[in-house]
Amino acid sequence: MKFTVSWLKDHLETNATNEKILNTLTNLGLEVEESTDQQEALKSFIVAEITDVQKHPDADKLQICEVNTGKKLVEVVCGAPNVRKGMKGVFADLDTTIPSTGDKISKVKIRGVESYGMLCSARDLALGDDHEGILELPDSAVTGEHCSKFLGLNDFLITVDITPNRADCLGVRGIARDLSATGLGKLKPLSEKKVDGKFKSPIDIHLDFSKKESASCPIFAGRYIRNLKNVDSPKWLSDRLSSVGLRPVSALVDITNYFTLNLNRPLHVFDSKKINGNLKVNFSRDGEKLRALDGKTYSLKKDMVVIRDEKKILSLGGVIGGEEGSCSNQTTDAFLECAYFDPKSISATGRQLMIDSDSRFRFERGVDPESVLSGIESATQMIIDICGGEASEIVLAGKNDFVKKTINFNLKEIPRLTGLDITAQKVRTILESLGFNLKEKNNSFSVEVPSWRNDISVSADLVEEVLRIYGYDNIPDEPFGKIIPSPLSGLSSRKKIEHVVRKNFATRGFYEVITWSFMKGKSAALFGGENQNLKLLNPISSDLDMMRPSILPNLLTAAKENLDRGNKNFSLFEIGPSYSSLEEDGQKLCAAGIRIGGSDRHWRRTSQKFDFYDIKADILSCMQLFKLSEENIEISNTIPKWYHPGQSASFHKKDKSLLASFGALHPEVLSEFDLKDTVIGFELYIDSLTDLVAEKKKQDSNLTLSPLQSVDRDFAFIVDQKVTSKEIMNLVKNVDTQLIDNVKVFDIYQGGEIPQGKKSYAISVCLQPTDKTLTEEEINQLSEKIVLKIKKEIGAVLRD
Repeated sequence: MKFTVSWLKDHLETNATNEKILNTLTNLGLEVEESTDQQEALKSFIVAEITDVQKHPDADKLQICEVNTGKKLVEVVCGAPNVRKGMKGVFADLDTTIPSTGDKISKVKIRGVESYGMLCSARDLALGDDHEGILELPDSAVTGEHCSKFLGLNDFLITVDITPNRADCLGVRGIARDLSATGLGKLKPLSEKKVDGKFKSPIDIHLDFSKKESASCPIFAGRYIRNLKNVDSPKWLSDRLSSVGLRPVSALVDITNYFTLNLNRPLHVFDSKKINGNLKVNFSRDGEKLRALDGKTYSLKKDMVVIRDEKKILSLGGVIGGEEGSCSNQTTDAFLECAYFDPKSISATGRQLMIDSDSRFRFERGVDPESVLSGIESATQMIIDICGGEASEIVLAGKNDFVKKTINFNLKEIPRLTGLDITAQKVRTILESLGFNLKEKNNSFSVEVPSWRNDISVSADLVEEVLRIYGYDNIPDEPFGKIIPSPLSGLSSRKKIEHVVRKNFATRGFYEVITWSFMKGKSAALFGGENQNLKLLNPISSDLDMMRPSILPNLLTAAKENLDRGNKNFSLFEIGPSYSSLEEDGQKLCAAGIRIGGSDRHWRRTSQKFDFYDIKADILSCMQLFKLSEENIEISNTIPKWYHPGQSASFHKKDKSLLASFGALHPEVLSEFDLKDTVIGFELYIDSLTDLVAEKKKQDSNLTLSPLQSVDRDFAFIVDQKVTSKEIMNLVKNVDTQLIDNVKVFDIYQGGEIPQGKKSYAISVCLQPTDKTLTEEEINQLSEKIVLKIKKEIGAVLRD
């Protein structure tokens, strides 16, 4: 939002310095992005008269201009199509710095002709986007003087970054109201005079919406103005617009732009003679076209609010006007419209068509719904004052059903939320200066919220308003008390486990990253993301059009960026959601990580490449933190397709639900990410881990420690190559679940005297009696049962 101090003073009676205004704006929460003394910024640019123009001998589009700077005649090569003998423009002499580019003017030779300066466009001076021609100054401009005086740019320009909740400050009056509330000055009353209609409008308006759809445009006012002259805007108006970077066009267009910036009240004006019949406001049909004022033709989607006559669409309501109904210098009859459009509808239309306009910017944030009639009256008066003519009676369609919000504001909320004790009279003064109406009840107020403050809805909002004006710098300093770290006891079980897992991977050398929750559809398909329901309808980028089925693709993208920057050995992890469907259970919290390269070189040890066992150790380290072991899970070679089938595995819970997958990623997947090195990775599902930890705690709560001595027995079995250690452990455990407390594999051996295709597992079996000490005979009997069970089930041979 740009405005000048002189424009601000149209609304605010103040003697405050520019510096004081800037500081107060910042304290109010209105962030000042930039401030410029326009006269100082343009002091190097002077008025110059073009005394002669000749065609360039070696370029059809260039002219050689003789320029009178007031002190000398210089030759300037210029390509502007509007340059002509006798016109006055803005001249930049040698060594002058151009504001828009920062380039310094120097003597140059253009196609063999030397040029000693530059004739400037609006864009060159950072006054707007117009660069089709050079700036043309009035004949009254004095050659050799500073140009700012004749451009109306001898003011102090302020640019404020308005947050989306403060739509009321998208007009100069809203900013003046806030400044007035601080005591910086007195808010001037608005001059609003009703214009009597001289005749009945020949153009009527109809809102063609169902009752359910009526919120899209609840009220629409129009007025026919005849016998006017669409002249150039008076100097005060053109200077106002030029000072904030808008190019004056014609009086009718400039007046609507002025009201948009001055009062945050967008309007639109049509050439009445281009309207066929009456106007109708309704939804567009899919595929309808609009040639807009920006010169582009838009193909409209279904349910966009449009203003049409009986033959064509004239405007995209609240977003942009159309060329077919636009005004020109020949316009003698105009139709002025002022309406209220639903912010959600405007926002959706603007996003889909990718149109950014001042009108859309304001309507989607919320224009004052009660400003429709006052806006059309004020704009009508200005049009008649500048362009002449006479106005019809107002044509009104729909009605304003807006109901002002009322908040019961207990003054105890102020000390409760801020620690400040502010008197009731001070609170009343502040809120009333901002436009709120108050009725006092005991120690509280009934507060009616003004129609232009759609961001105020609860008592806390009113506390914030009081505090903004009272001044954050008036809050007394208080030393911090003893800072006590927040305990984990207040977190859910899943959050506690997530915290522990995150800390564990960080201590194991992983760097945490945070990536998008969406990705490229092609990458998602490699990781099981074929569900088209997860495709985004309105992605922020064409490369981020699918919700992620796995975190690994985003980590691989990050890995590629690190490798391209020379990082060779690193480990990354992320904890976040992955998505498989739109169902309630289609989102899972997952910890995923990758390792690339190997351990760093060190004089005390040999550098080793990361492999399957490293990533398995990473997963087991998390489990061990919760006193889980491999006994609590089942290991399987059933793995997702993006893992290498020979170098990966999965952990499952007893109910077969997936706990984790880990191992080397498939080479074909890596090639899609242009990764040539081996990458090992894992996916650990936090929800499954949380359930497993809960089950373990339940088991431990039922555990009774035996006072009797345990007994260990070791066995070595020769089995087929394909037999897993897990199979043997489960078979042994099931021989006697009461006595056998624990089974561990402590050695795996192949080669030597072991036959080809076979391998040897050495296991330790812990026997834990509960009611009496085991005799040697009982131990031997159980040992024989173990050997027989293993022989029978998998054909194992006991090693000597």
